[in-house]
Amino acid sequence: MHAPPESVVIITGAVGNLGLATARVLYSSEVARWEVEKGARALVDGSAVGDRSVGSADWLVGEVLAYGGAAVVVAPLDLRKRVADRATELERELRAARSVHKAATTG
Repeated sequence: MHAPPESVVIITGAVGNLGLATARVLYSSEVARWEVEKGARALVDGSAVGDRSVGSADWLVGEVLAYGGAAVVVAPLDLRKRVADRATELERELRAARSVHKAATTG
């Protein structure tokens, strides 16, 4: 995944009176087509960028990680960091589980 093009304007803040944050998400070309159908904007390189209303940071983390690296939170930075932190935690957990499995199967 690459950095967003400089032409992407980052807009964040409250949405209406609901207090929902808005997250800007960059989607790789592998999944961009489906996100464009849901309202994201297609970019010249085949990727797409979309704004998502976020009522729960945990929900956004799960949504972005479900793309398996094909989606990246661009803004706001605090939500971007939460996704990155959770991805790092999951990587550690998976490595530990693989080590235990490998030890159990190799005897």
